[in-house]
Amino acid sequence: MPPRIALLDVQALDLERDALLARRAALPERQRLRDLAARATELDQAHARCLQERGAVNRQERDWANQVEDLAVKAQELEDKLYSGTVKATKELEALQEEVRGTRERQGEFESSQMETLEEIDRLDAEGVDNRKAREQVDTDASATRDGLARAEALIDEELGVLAGRCEHHRQDVPSTILVEYDRLRGKERLGGRAAAELAGGTCGACRVRLPVIEYNRIRNEPDDVLAHCPRCSRVLIRMQPGAGTAEEVT
Repeated sequence: MPPRIALLDVQALDLERDALLARRAALPERQRLRDLAARATELDQAHARCLQERGAVNRQERDWANQVEDLAVKAQELEDKLYSGTVKATKELEALQEEVRGTRERQGEFESSQMETLEEIDRLDAEGVDNRKAREQVDTDASATRDGLARAEALIDEELGVLAGRCEHHRQDVPSTILVEYDRLRGKERLGGRAAAELAGGTCGACRVRLPVIEYNRIRNEPDDVLAHCPRCSRVLIRMQPGAGTAEEVT
């Protein structure tokens, strides 16, 4: 196969490979995994906050419980004294009764506060359970998504393997000096992977610039082993035979 025709085939296969690699990188499963990872982080952070809040509420509940116990003991002592018969004076009895009443009222207030914290603990426990269930579901979804990604990648990798074999076959028909220049241009990001283009009718097939007649005639008259470059985009120009639709051969 003529080297320049082979180079065009190499270019076409490389562009097809680039498209496959782009499709591989943009597989929807990748974004799904990123979304699931973000969700997992969100759930873990929420669970940590829940545990921290529960710890604070637990401490508050213990404080309320201690207060209730202390007041219950004090109220019992006051009641024992009130009904012991040792206090005779009416005013002293009234004062003692008032103190018992006040103590029991404070005990009731602390018991109400304790019940509120217990309810909050129940709420936080339920929130924690729901959080962990959601986290487990994220792990399940992520596992299934990774399996799907692996299958999709395997299919594309199989196509890439076939392309690599075909491309290597055509590269063998291209002189190494041309391949070196082609590979160098392929590495330039601004060219988008397209390092070679047809030159037909004096126009670059890549950037569509029309070469000046003098430049076009000069390139056409260059020896076949001399590389021609587009003066605008710098790609290798594959000179086409007028009216033949095929590239000129390079020795």
